[in-house]
Amino acid sequence: MLSLKSFEPKLIENYLKNVQSLAHKLKNEQLVGRSVSSLRNTGASPTKIRKITVLSSPHIDKKAREQFEMRVFQKHLRVDTFSTFLEFFLFVDLLKAIASVGVQSKIKYQTRTKL
Repeated sequence: MLSLKSFEPKLIENYLKNVQSLAHKLKNEQLVGRSVSSLRNTGASPTKIRKITVLSSPHIDKKAREQFEMRVFQKHLRVDTFSTFLEFFLFVDLLKAIASVGVQSKIKYQTRTKL
């Protein structure tokens, strides 16, 4: 699972387009075999809004206040399976190479073993 956070929603959309094109190139050019079986956009999480109120004149006039707002947009992308761990680490290295400024990315992975 690839989680993305940013203050600008356009930055996240551009990064998602780059990730999807990278996954399709890896799949089509057979650089890593059948590395990406499916790439799904699991949707957007609710936008987190944090409001801050600042007194503009703290000594005399308490009614003089300013409010600021900070919005954090989030998206999640799920890559279902990789053939080997080497292919997964290659994909992660390529994600680091195309990292864009203003987008925070977090990668979570799960492994399943046969018993």
